[in-house]
Amino acid sequence: MTRTKEIRGFFTKNMVVILLLLMMLFMTIVNRNFLTLSNLTNIFIEMSTYGTITMAMTIAIICGEFDLSAGATYALCSVFFLKNLDTMGIIPAILVTVLIGAAVGFVNGFLVAKLDIPAFVATLGSMTYVRGIALFYTDGQPVSNANQAIYQWGNGSFLGIPNLVLTFLLFVVLTECFLKFTKSGREIYAVGGSRKIAELAGINAQKSKLLIFVILGIAAGIAGVMISCRMASGSAALLGLNTSMSAISAVVVGGTSLSGGSGSAVRSLIGLLVISVLFNALTLLGIGAYYQQLIRGLVVIIIVAIDVYMSLNKKD
Repeated sequence: MTRTKEIRGFFTKNMVVILLLLMMLFMTIVNRNFLTLSNLTNIFIEMSTYGTITMAMTIAIICGEFDLSAGATYALCSVFFLKNLDTMGIIPAILVTVLIGAAVGFVNGFLVAKLDIPAFVATLGSMTYVRGIALFYTDGQPVSNANQAIYQWGNGSFLGIPNLVLTFLLFVVLTECFLKFTKSGREIYAVGGSRKIAELAGINAQKSKLLIFVILGIAAGIAGVMISCRMASGSAALLGLNTSMSAISAVVVGGTSLSGGSGSAVRSLIGLLVISVLFNALTLLGIGAYYQQLIRGLVVIIIVAIDVYMSLNKKD
């Protein structure tokens, strides 16, 4: 019986890693283009922008909250950066873009932390009005910029590693360090575990909740700059439509509980890899876009259901 529990515990703890390895093994066998340097690099580049938002979403979900407006903020920041880059200059444009993201995050945080509006309602409303601002600002038209400096950075590399990937990996490290080694990070775990107990311990839960939404806004702003540098164009109508759900899915698939109180950036990185390898595999296998959408949703549901089932059995 003890041996069985040990095996079950091992699979419960490492289920997502095992799934990732099995997916990679399968794709290596059925498609020789999968395990090539160019394809693996492409996987990391594709996930770098929404992966940056995923790291911030990890912090939010650990605190027991989430943000549906991150994709809309991402789109707004992207088109603002592209439209104002030439007149403001690169550094000022980046700073103002990130401040816009932080401002949206602050509004969300105020609605949730101060007015006690459920995050689903508050950020659903924000998702709508922020997307509306972006569409109004661009008159619903795509925006582009021919600045070669940002394009070269967005598509360049350092020591053979793409700049966007390096930026994303830096965010992974910073997120993990923030959660594990700062007072604010530890307070976020406590608030996510039990707000009432955290407040009895002297933790300002409102401050923690406000902080996580500001961090999400900043991450969305930086992600907007990143995608602008890579594509040199953006669309308020199309950019970031599935970003929030992709980020939440990656966090949950990585093993972070939606009820809060547990999780890490490393777990979310593994979840990101599972989702990204799945996307890439479906494309390489020539599966149509509509079927891809169906399969992606089903895989996320199945992974989370198995994780919940095995966790309940572990408690029993």
